Amino acid sequence: MSSPSSFNAKTDVGLKRLSFLMKGWKDSKGGYIGWGHDLLPSLSLAVDETLHTENITTFVFKPTVHHCNGMGTVHGGCISTVFDACTSVALMGRYSDAKWGGGGVSRGLNVTYLKGIIVKDEIGEGEGENDVLVECEVVGGVGKRNVVLRGTMKRRNGQVLAICEHSKVNIVGVELPGSGGKKEIKKEKEKDGKEKGGKEKEAKL
Repeated sequence: MSSPSSFNAKTDVGLKRLSFLMKGWKDSKGGYIGWGHDLLPSLSLAVDETLHTENITTFVFKPTVHHCNGMGTVHGGCISTVFDACTSVALMGRYSDAKWGGGGVSRGLNVTYLKGIIVKDEIGEGEGENDVLVECEVVGGVGKRNVVLRGTMKRRNGQVLAICEHSKVNIVGVELPGSGGKKEIKKEKEKDGKEKGGKEKEAKL
């Protein structure tokens, strides 16, 4: 990735990859259907380019009453899941070149709740009172096997709501679909060619 002084959110490859990844998950009918899948419609990559830096990726979480507990504030388990999802996806999208395309597995996720997240009635789309910014930052660089991320939830006015520390372990170093090099693509074409040639011979016989 580029140096902090030359960082440009418009041209950053990692952010573009991350945006494409999230769009694919939301649009795909056969996409992820596991734990937290119902949170996807409420999560998006921040469009404000000033909210991203070389080392910080910011998401927007739009909580609804479905994310709340009996007291009318966002459930603690939901907050933990949002932190887990955002820090992991940021790692997958922006650091797949460092072999973190698979996101790794969690070793520890410590969440501190500082202020209840109240959900108010809102009409329309765009920026709203309920918006929660989720800043995800890699702490101390990305290692081959281990990484620690810091997450911060805040309102658009800067009020901090919750923070987390998420440590992850990279077990297999899975790459994002389609991120393989030319060699992998060439192998696939050769394989398809052989299969096609075999079928043509069978047809002639």
